[in-house]
Amino acid sequence: MNSKLILSALILSSLLFLGCGTGNQIGPEVDDSKTGVKELALSSDTFPQAVFANSQIQGTFTLKNNAGYDAENVQIKLLGLDRNYVELSYETESINILPGRSLFSKEGGEEIIAFRGTVKNLAKGADQNTQRYLVLVTYSSKVEFSPTVCVDSGLYLVGSNCNFKEIGAGGKKRPTPETFSGQGAPVAFNNLEIIPYTGTESEIELRMKVADRGRGQIKLLRLGRSALGSIPLQCEFHGKNVERPEGVIFNEKASSQEVDIVCSGKLESGVAYKTALFIELFYDYEFTESRTLEIRR
Repeated sequence: MNSKLILSALILSSLLFLGCGTGNQIGPEVDDSKTGVKELALSSDTFPQAVFANSQIQGTFTLKNNAGYDAENVQIKLLGLDRNYVELSYETESINILPGRSLFSKEGGEEIIAFRGTVKNLAKGADQNTQRYLVLVTYSSKVEFSPTVCVDSGLYLVGSNCNFKEIGAGGKKRPTPETFSGQGAPVAFNNLEIIPYTGTESEIELRMKVADRGRGQIKLLRLGRSALGSIPLQCEFHGKNVERPEGVIFNEKASSQEVDIVCSGKLESGVAYKTALFIELFYDYEFTESRTLEIRR
């Protein structure tokens, strides 16, 4: 009998010890991949900064996806090298897809890209020549905006996260739009303003500002899916760069690449309720980094 009691006590102690030992692992892991401003990073691992004339050149660049979304149709180009001095076998290399960070891939995708070519002779009497060139990275990706909001069809309440504030009966006063720190991409939703229509219909309007907060340049923005809970939203771009409501083309880097998105739809209820907002935005993006290559005799 005593041996059975001792055995039971030992088993119970072991279970308690195991429970305490793994206590810091209990609970879901936090996925921060779709927060803040995150983007692709380029490093020149072995591509040389100096070479000898009449020689072969080869080296690699590493491209890492720190964003929370896959990058597709990725291209890396070396631009500006004078072919009288350096002739590459290929000036452009491509990657079909570079996976983004996620709960199951904390580091994101990484790819090593190799370039090789021939270094020609220097001009007569020259001991060296410095080539300045650009590494251009272009890719396509997306960003998702999915906050939980609290909406109301009443004439006097407006807000998000159920933090409602009074506005005048004429609807002239509005609360400050709620700001956001980013969604894990260089293209970011900066703020959100929720405006109920002043009418008998349970309709609502949502206004968002989207901007480039990365180190590169947006080339194209295109709207994807959009919904408030289970109700589809009708969304359009607005702003000086907008020629078509469903897409925006940026031809050159402006001092501030920013555009408005205005969405409208019907509410599921006539009383205040909390629901999920979802806006999907596709974009083409590019960035450049400067490099130098010294050719020595």
